[in-house]
Amino acid sequence: MKQWQIVGREQIALRDVPVPEPGYDEVRVRVKACSFCSRTDLVYWKYYGLKPHCTGAHFGHEVAGVIEKVGPGVSGWKEGDRVFLRGPARGGGFAEFCIARTIALGRLPEALSFVEGAPAQQIPIAVHGTRKVQPGDRVVVFGAGSAGLAVTQMAHVRGAARVVTLDLYDNRLEIAKQLGADYTVNVRREDPLEAVPRLLGARPDVCIDVVGIPSVAGQCVELVRAEGNVTIFGTYHVEHDATFSLLQWEIKAISMNMSNEGSPQTAAEAMRIAERLLGAGRLSTKEYITHVLSFEEVPKGLELLATSPLLVPEAEMPVDLPWNREVIKVVVEV
Repeated sequence: MKQWQIVGREQIALRDVPVPEPGYDEVRVRVKACSFCSRTDLVYWKYYGLKPHCTGAHFGHEVAGVIEKVGPGVSGWKEGDRVFLRGPARGGGFAEFCIARTIALGRLPEALSFVEGAPAQQIPIAVHGTRKVQPGDRVVVFGAGSAGLAVTQMAHVRGAARVVTLDLYDNRLEIAKQLGADYTVNVRREDPLEAVPRLLGARPDVCIDVVGIPSVAGQCVELVRAEGNVTIFGTYHVEHDATFSLLQWEIKAISMNMSNEGSPQTAAEAMRIAERLLGAGRLSTKEYITHVLSFEEVPKGLELLATSPLLVPEAEMPVDLPWNREVIKVVVEV
């Protein structure tokens, strides 16, 4: 079969590899679509060999497809089932086939195309990452990429009284409004520490970092109300450390949690909720899919996304932030 692989720093190649066989509690999925994670896939490609977690990591983990073969011990799944994945167990998703554990399988609703299903990988994480949002809460979402837009929707579904979404680019903020944001703030033009309390009339109950840079985590701590919650959704693959004022943390008695699930049971529960919400049309990925490419165009996908300022440490980010503003989610059809 054909598989795109990272073979060096900023280098990928299309390779012929054996069709993988599923093991115990695994299935083989014929990949129909795989979307780029505009954080991890790009970081693995840029820092391959320089950071331990970027060597040998899966290139392409946002997958939708059809189960082609089930391994021993699999129950509840059969050949022909349409699925989206929380990530392959073996082999990346920019390939004709990949292997997935059953814990990573989500049922793709018939109403969703495979292209729409690939980014659904982020939906169960958004489900779990908004678990501290209570009905009537005032919620701030930092970041309106695909993950931030999924979190914006989920906060709205959980009954937030008001959701404020922040980003650098107006086109993303317009989509956030379509998907449930009551207010938006362009942080190029307004200081969120001033704008958010003004819009809400109070400090937010929950602040969710979906960017993944230290200054944003610090702004969440500074902005949230006393006894509020800060949730970290953004992936800190470029920088691993963030500094907070522990005095401010103590005075406010802030709680913090991560978006990722800590056990298979929790992951399975989040996946089942995600399936129901997608099936009911309460959550959608269609609005932020900006580019659909062919399998041969995987290098073009990287070119579209490679100007992201999030690929470099925050202190080294260029002043002009040369992001291709029209690009949000890029999906490859296989």
